[in-house]
Formats: sequence, structure tokens, C-alpha cells
Amino acid sequence: MLHSAVTSSPALAELGVYGFEEFLEIKKDFHLVTAVSILVFAFSIQFMTFPTYVELERRSTSRYATVSIISNSMYAVAFVLVAIIGVLLFGEEISPDLISNISMRAGKVSVMLRIAYCLILLLHIPYYFFTIKEYTLVIFDECVNRSMSQHLEMKLAESVDKKDEEEEQLVKQPKEIK
Repeated sequence: MLHSAVTSSPALAELGVYGFEEFLEIKKDFHLVTAVSILVFAFSIQFMTFPTYVELERRSTSRYATVSIISNSMYAVAFVLVAIIGVLLFGEEISPDLISNISMRAGKVSVMLRIAYCLILLLHIPYYFFTIKEYTLVIFDECVNRSMSQHLEMKLAESVDKKDEEEEQLVKQPKEIK
């Protein structure tokens, strides 16, 4: 009903807009894949909302808003830098398809860009590679900061101290005479 009302609107007909058929039609071409990848990227951030909020030291909505603004600004800067680098690398020969652009280059630059692109895909697509991303970050953190090792060593030392205290308490208690 709404569809027929919009498509038969005289105001839209004056503008040369007669319907939504073009928008509703699913086109089977490369742009469909591009659209899906854009949607996957758009929704890849939303699943991290609650874990990000939980990780804040002093949790509040205003603090989370600040963190969100900073992280989205970093995303925007990264995209602008990629666009600038793409224009500088490919000039007038640039095409909308990143893979086509990379394949036009020969040599080390092409190989490095392909490796970087694969790493970005590997670490960014959350639905398939979330665990790989998390484990990679944990391994990196362990190599740099030894966070897990220190935490486990602390827990082990506490456990050993508690066990020693329990043994001392048993030794100090007088034995019951039968």
C-alpha cells in the first residue's frame, strides 16, 4: 500500500521519480559484494560496545562516549590516510577496487600491501576471526608486558602462602588424645 502510494505520487512524478523498483532490485554484480563488506564493517563495531564499557576503569556513560568519539576519530583519520596514500600510490589509475589497484603495482610495494590487507582482514572481521584476533592480542601482550604470567605467578604465590599458613595452623593445634 505504501509502495503504491509513493510510486504514484504526483509530487515525485514531477521530479522524475516514479518508483523504488531500482532500489528494491538486487543487482548481481561486484557492487553487491562491496555493499556487504561495508555493512559487515559497519556492524563490526557494535558487538564490542559492552566489552569496551566493561573494560573502562571508572565506568560512566560520559566516559564511554569520550572513548567512542576518540576511537571513531582514530578510524576516520586512518581512512583518510589510506585514501591519501592510495591517491599518492596509484594517481589517476586508481580504481574503486583495492585489490585491482594493488595488483597493478609490481615489486615489494605490492607484496607488502597484500600482506597488510590480509592482516587487516584477518584481524578485523569479527564474526569469523574474533578468537584469532583476541588470541593474537593476548600473545602480543604476553610477549611485551607479561601480564598473564605476572597474574598467574601472583595467584600461585598466594596459593602457596595460603597452603603454608594452613599447614602451620595444623602443626600448632594440639593433637587430640584418643
